[in-house]
Amino acid sequence: MAHLHPSALRRRLAAAATVASLASLSGCSLFSYSPSLELIKATGTAASFMAAGVPVKAIDTVHHGATRIDSVCIAFNPGVALQGFLPAIQTALQRQQVDSRVFESDTPTPLCRVWLHYMASVEWGTPPWGNSLRPYVARATLTLKSPQGLVLASSNFEPGGVVEMGKWASTSDKVDAVVTALLSRSDS
Repeated sequence: MAHLHPSALRRRLAAAATVASLASLSGCSLFSYSPSLELIKATGTAASFMAAGVPVKAIDTVHHGATRIDSVCIAFNPGVALQGFLPAIQTALQRQQVDSRVFESDTPTPLCRVWLHYMASVEWGTPPWGNSLRPYVARATLTLKSPQGLVLASSNFEPGGVVEMGKWASTSDKVDAVVTALLSRSDS
């Protein structure tokens, strides 16, 4: 049997130890039949972390007047078919210490000094970290109006940026940003 130089022996032992330790792992990523599939999975994982950190911003916010708003009546919009959108509005309003009640569109009532009208468009897409279609809020507009129909404030959400990762933010994050912008000048 030939003798190996000590440095060559150390390299072979290190290589054998590395292979043995790798073989003891699950091997899902290491010994894949498709390295390109593993690259896609890794890219999707990285994209999910990026999407979670994408700040959601309201755009095109306009205020007319600066009165303190402590309650709103929400005009129910049956055209917004995304489950959880209306509860997200009410939760965001609660965070701003604004009470809300939902009514059929513009139901005349002396209780309502301020009406909130909302619109949203829902689109379907496959997130970078997923493999199936899912709905997301593509655009949203919230408008505060007086009982006479005068616009008090309006704000929108629309995903921006080069890759539009903001579209995969949660509905509540999107709505919260718009509600915060909508009410931002009401205390001044």
